[in-house]
Amino acid sequence: GLFGGMLAGGLLYTTTALVPLWLSERGESPLMAGLALVPLLGGWACGSTFGVRVFIRGGLRASAGGGFLLAFLGTTLLAVGVARGWGVPGVFASLGLLGLGLGPAASTSIVGPQTRAPWHHRGMMTSAIYASRMLGGSFAIAVADVLPGGFPARFAFIASLAGVAALGLGTLAPGRTEAEPRPATA
Repeated sequence: GLFGGMLAGGLLYTTTALVPLWLSERGESPLMAGLALVPLLGGWACGSTFGVRVFIRGGLRASAGGGFLLAFLGTTLLAVGVARGWGVPGVFASLGLLGLGLGPAASTSIVGPQTRAPWHHRGMMTSAIYASRMLGGSFAIAVADVLPGGFPARFAFIASLAGVAALGLGTLAPGRTEAEPRPATA
């Protein structure tokens, strides 16, 4: 959960900081630069909805690992789009896919550890994961800022964060255990 929270924060905060700056540098209006984040947030809401269902059926490995895999695809498309000069529609689609992956990844990175922690430790667990998300975002923005190569290198760095998250949580996160209740079937 801490690892997932840290990487989710890195992806979220660097993307929301850099995409509007990149669009403004390209000559887009401030309104368009702000609207670029709407697909990310819409995807996040949709992804969170199905992410919990995936978590119940497959555990943290399936929901967070799979979510970060979708986020990796979205950030990779975003990095390619920035490097090749794709227009706003390509960036919007990439951000939507990123949000669709970040929704389940970030949400179940919190819910998973909460379900395994004793009731009296859930507050500590939740605050630790939120703190790791903020810390991950702070470090990722700092690293992205010092990278040479401008925006293409920065967006490639974001894609590499998503790849590390997908690989790490896809292999190391716990799957569903038999001690967890099975979902009711129709």
